[in-house]
Amino acid sequence: MAARRDVTVFCPSNFELMRTVRAAGIPVECSPDYPDEHTGSAAARAVRSLRYSASLLLRQIGSMKRGDIIHIQFPQPFPLGLGSFLAARMMGGKIVFTAHDPVPHKWLLPGPLARLERRSLECAYRVSHRIIVHNKSGAQFLRNEFGIAPSKIAVIPHGAFHISGNSAPFPKFDALKLLCFGAIRENKGLHLAIEAVQRLNRGYGRRVRLTIAGDVRHAGEQEYWQRCKRLIEAQPEGIWVIDRYIPEREVGALLAEHHAVLLPYQAFWSESGTACLALSNGRAILATRSGGLGSLLTESGSGVAIEGQSAGSIARAIQNAFLAGPVQLEQMGERGRQYMLSQRSWDAIARDTEAVYASLGANPSANKSNVKQEPLVALAGAEHGGR
Repeated sequence: MAARRDVTVFCPSNFELMRTVRAAGIPVECSPDYPDEHTGSAAARAVRSLRYSASLLLRQIGSMKRGDIIHIQFPQPFPLGLGSFLAARMMGGKIVFTAHDPVPHKWLLPGPLARLERRSLECAYRVSHRIIVHNKSGAQFLRNEFGIAPSKIAVIPHGAFHISGNSAPFPKFDALKLLCFGAIRENKGLHLAIEAVQRLNRGYGRRVRLTIAGDVRHAGEQEYWQRCKRLIEAQPEGIWVIDRYIPEREVGALLAEHHAVLLPYQAFWSESGTACLALSNGRAILATRSGGLGSLLTESGSGVAIEGQSAGSIARAIQNAFLAGPVQLEQMGERGRQYMLSQRSWDAIARDTEAVYASLGANPSANKSNVKQEPLVALAGAEHGGR
């Protein structure tokens, strides 16, 4: 599908896909770069966030025209994130909100203040004209928890994300090599994965190698990651840690070194970008059935289910993957690749997204120059891909 010149992408200058967007000829308006969340006192971080929020809103308003459709992808953490929604409504805009995660993986505000965070998220859902989620589980959650009308929700899945040049042969099977990849979060169940691998390697020797690759994106997860590191230090054999953000240029080689991707997620209602990345590049997944993972396992036939949310259930799934062996794991990965290419094409996702815009009055084919009567402003934040 040709790039749409009537869509303006509003994102930080350090957005990972900036060069790709500009190469496609899509106009870009730069928002402020997101501030560092990890340095300084809590008060200093709060001041930085407030300054960023004010600057973001001013630039957003300057980028909009009255009546624009504004598609919000990655708002600031709530309650500050509500500002982008209210500013859009003040400008007479129609809001499409992609709720990659129907609720945050972890509420950032402590105690009673978490109610403010939740209320502001609920308000964002109320003022949005359409909400996009990635699977039926997310849609059901919005209906049950926030009372959102089904007619307001569109289910549009994650697309295939093939890493160019990822054509390395399937790795040797001297040990089962598993990868936990992406942002460090407690609901990803890393502590249980570590305990499961340690348990198996104690009982059967170093037959399982686990690589944990990623970084902490939110300060609230730092204590959890330190706890995971202490677990690893107690029995480090067979566990490797790459404690940093993995840029796109390194992802293909990292996947190529492993037989499968381990996803022991808990309390999860969204779609896993990491799972889609793994399947798109021919790697099987070992996953719970949380959120969209259950349908991915069932529809693609490309993984081993973790039937439970304990270290023991993860260990059993790893044993099943080990018994399946390299031939079956490679076949699972190839089925996943074919599934993503055939069922999750970006052309289909673009058409579904255009249909959402059209439902709000936009004309997707106004004339031959492909200019809409109501231009769109797409908001992208510092995050990328839902990792």
